[in-house]
Amino acid sequence: MKRKKTRNPDKIALREEKRIQRRNARLLEKKKQKKIFTRNNIIIAITVIFIGAIGINNFYKGYLLKRNGQCIVGTIYETGRRFTQYYKFKIRERYYYGHTITDNDKKVGDSLIIVYLPSNPEINSSITGCDFK
Repeated sequence: MKRKKTRNPDKIALREEKRIQRRNARLLEKKKQKKIFTRNNIIIAITVIFIGAIGINNFYKGYLLKRNGQCIVGTIYETGRRFTQYYKFKIRERYYYGHTITDNDKKVGDSLIIVYLPSNPEINSSITGCDFK
């Protein structure tokens, strides 16, 4: 007659505890991955919104300048790095400033055409081909 093996309750409890720990470790890892995924999505969304807002703002300023802008001659007063040139122009005894990226043949003291909004001359841009009215 074969004798029946008795199960050790301590071994069974230990096995069950290890199984629960492995399951909890898997769940915790999934939760961490989900948090990272959500955090990355939030960062990407904020970046896209920020870049979109800048693009819309620049597009709107360009639209306003094209529709309501007036032309004036400005003077380059400083050159910066990478073809950046800073200009100023005068309206009603007050100077307004801006910057542009142009080719390298312009120097300090040269003039260029500026279009500005009469209602807010701080919104301005240098352009080419502006018709004086």
